[in-house]
Amino acid sequence: MERVYSLSKIPSHSLGREPSFLAGSEAHDGSLLLFEPPDYESRTIAEDPGGFISLCNFSRRGRRYAIASTQFRPGFDAAACEIWIWPLDPAPDAGPVKKFPMPYTHRVALTDVGGDLVFLASTLCAKKDFKDDWTHPGGVYAAIVPDPLDADWEFVPCLEGLNKNHGLDLAQIEPNGNSGFLVSAMEGCSFMEIPKRIQDPWPVTAIDTEETSDAFAFDWDGTGTPQIFTIQPFHGNRVHIHRRRGDAWEKSLLTDEIEFGHILWAGELLRRRALVVGWRRGASDLVVYWKKGPGPEDYEMETIDKGIGPAQMIVHRDGDREFLIVSGHGAASVLLYELTKE
Repeated sequence: MERVYSLSKIPSHSLGREPSFLAGSEAHDGSLLLFEPPDYESRTIAEDPGGFISLCNFSRRGRRYAIASTQFRPGFDAAACEIWIWPLDPAPDAGPVKKFPMPYTHRVALTDVGGDLVFLASTLCAKKDFKDDWTHPGGVYAAIVPDPLDADWEFVPCLEGLNKNHGLDLAQIEPNGNSGFLVSAMEGCSFMEIPKRIQDPWPVTAIDTEETSDAFAFDWDGTGTPQIFTIQPFHGNRVHIHRRRGDAWEKSLLTDEIEFGHILWAGELLRRRALVVGWRRGASDLVVYWKKGPGPEDYEMETIDKGIGPAQMIVHRDGDREFLIVSGHGAASVLLYELTKE
């Protein structure tokens, strides 16, 4: 799958414990494919319009739907970007159920706000006068997913003044705190809290003002308070750990030896605290850092795979089985790993 980029895990119709998922290519003529166990033979959901840069999905009345940000071409060529929604069951031959323009939408997500299913779209700018023009900021915008789906989607701004955003990750940054999204952009890393109603203000907490590509929160230290991991600068060479110290966040360097950083995930794997990092240039590896003890430097690194140029990753668990779903951009392949203890 050439230039495979975006991924979204979907509810499975299989009786097995392996994951079902969507994978999209960012190529001009790229496809959106559905993979389901047990054979994982791909089913084409769409071959038009290409540029599938970000995916999410939801179910309604027993039917599954995919939402994609499309026509987002390499080099930030996304003035023609549109949001498309496809039915996944029983077959997609009827085409999309809805599409609407939303230029420069780099990331999409779904969340619950006061009992409503809400769609989030994060735009990396409002417009461009030339490729490297960052003088027209974008932001994060939200709309309740309407019923029926072909009704108008009414968007409200959540967070504006963002350029070159890349990360939009669901998180909690306080023990028992409210959920929100870590938003990464040229302006830094911020936590955007989910309000009780979509029309209410979305409270924003600044974590770091340095240009940030991706962020993820997890209690890697086992202290009871989450730490925040970041890739800096945009597609940068450094992975940092941010630890709360009073009212501020203290930053320390984990590694500066990655190139074009693109994956950052933290959580438990095989009942161990883990941080997964992937990058798309140079060695183009996917690695895991295992936490070994209470000290900041108590960890060890292990390579999961080499030379695959990973773009996105999803963790899937079912009972005692654990999987990684990876878009191997540099390997032109969708990859499924099952994790096992030696």
